Amino acid sequence: MKLKYFYSFVSICILIVFFQNCSNFESSSIFVAQQEAEELSSEPIDIIAPPEKPPIEEEPVVEEVPEEDPDKEEPVVEVPEVEPDPENENIHYLKIPSHNISEGSFNKEVWEKITNFKFLYSVNPGLKSVVNYHDKWWLQLRHKRSSAGTERIIMNSEIPRSTKGYRLKQTLMFKAGWSSGGTKQSGKLGFSLAGGTSQSGGKIGTDGWSVRPSWTRDEIRFYLYYANRPYLVAGNNPAYGHTLLTKTKFVPEKEYEITFEVLLNSPNKTDGIFRGYVNGKLEASLDNVLWMTGKEPEVDKLWLSSFHGGNSAAWSPPKDVHILVRDVSLEEL
Repeated sequence: MKLKYFYSFVSICILIVFFQNCSNFESSSIFVAQQEAEELSSEPIDIIAPPEKPPIEEEPVVEEVPEEDPDKEEPVVEVPEVEPDPENENIHYLKIPSHNISEGSFNKEVWEKITNFKFLYSVNPGLKSVVNYHDKWWLQLRHKRSSAGTERIIMNSEIPRSTKGYRLKQTLMFKAGWSSGGTKQSGKLGFSLAGGTSQSGGKIGTDGWSVRPSWTRDEIRFYLYYANRPYLVAGNNPAYGHTLLTKTKFVPEKEYEITFEVLLNSPNKTDGIFRGYVNGKLEASLDNVLWMTGKEPEVDKLWLSSFHGGNSAAWSPPKDVHILVRDVSLEEL
């Protein structure tokens, strides 16, 4: 009996010692875990920043023109009628009104009154206006920056048909802030003449022609499409125009009188003539021209053709720029 109680006592003692050891182990484990947590929290952490993206080259921002109120009444624009020269009925003067005409108000009716010619079609008519600049009234052409140079400003009118030729005279100014373009710098400017199918844009037809004043960098030039031009004779397709150089380098804010003469060829003969003048001085000349084939050669269209480019942003100026035109006359030869 005593032995039985002795074993019971020993068993109880063993259990007490076991539970004390478990309690000490748990306390020590918690302490170690707390220490590890404190050590981890005290260690400096290296933050790896995400790799920087390469800078994006943004194109210059073109200021947007606010849309006009559709309910706003369009002002009545008074334009003087074109009167022929009393000394020479063959001269037609394009009369620029002596008051402001906003871009939104320059419409077909205004154009026909200024030119006194039949209107055919237009592209971007909203980029033209009449302004007073340096105490003179000008037709202002806004070359609006685009992804292919600038928006095309085109107006086409039917003029009295001539089988002999015409002389076109105009005064141009590159307005302050002018830029000739981007990495490529060329374009067309002001008024032009054309006949037949009015070839342009690399077309390969020989039944029409066109002559347009142009520029490259800071040089005034003339750009011609005619039936025996080099690109077309060589069999190129597209066959672009023939550029005639001048010696004139332009600067903004200066007036330039640009004149050119087109003397048509006899039917299917290379006896046509071109002459180009800057400020009254002959600076470009071309003989033995076959302007057009097929029907009898003719001059029957007056163009307004003004833009940068171009078929890519390489021709685009950094912002909108302006050409000014005045003193335009057309004389049948």
